[in-house]
Amino acid sequence: VDVGDYVKQGQVIARLDDRDPKLRLEQAVASQEQAEAALRQAQSRIGLGAGQKFDPSTVPEVLSAKAAYDSAAAQAKQAEADAGRYENLVKTGDVSRSAYEKARTSADSALAQANSARQQYEATLNNARQNFQGVSGAQASLEGMRAQTEIARKAVEDTIIRVPFSGYVSARPIASGQ
Repeated sequence: VDVGDYVKQGQVIARLDDRDPKLRLEQAVASQEQAEAALRQAQSRIGLGAGQKFDPSTVPEVLSAKAAYDSAAAQAKQAEADAGRYENLVKTGDVSRSAYEKARTSADSALAQANSARQQYEATLNNARQNFQGVSGAQASLEGMRAQTEIARKAVEDTIIRVPFSGYVSARPIASGQ
């Protein structure tokens, strides 16, 4: 616009070079999309759907480890009961000592397997909880990327100079190219 021209509020009176801000905006949008993908990946790792509350006991790996532990615990209980029966039969002479010792060894082995399965279940449960913390970190990263995108979007908008209020131009302190 020239000195003396009438301008209306919101009218564009100057445009600054916007190549750099536009590239920064594209970069910020790409980073935001990557952060969104990382969040979805972290959520799917623990079976967490959108808007769903986290429950570590529903994670597929935890369910599998719990089933293995329950099965091993049941087998240990059965083996212990069998060993107890064999012990009574040894006392009455109906079963050999070696058969009893075999049953006792099986019971001890089943108990050790149950303990190992319990430890595996607990480790899997803890791992699911740690993975949920990864979701929290991914959400925080996404929020940071969204803020960067908004900052870049504002920088692009700031390359367009608009008239703050209607009136006549009284001075033009800058020329094209400056």
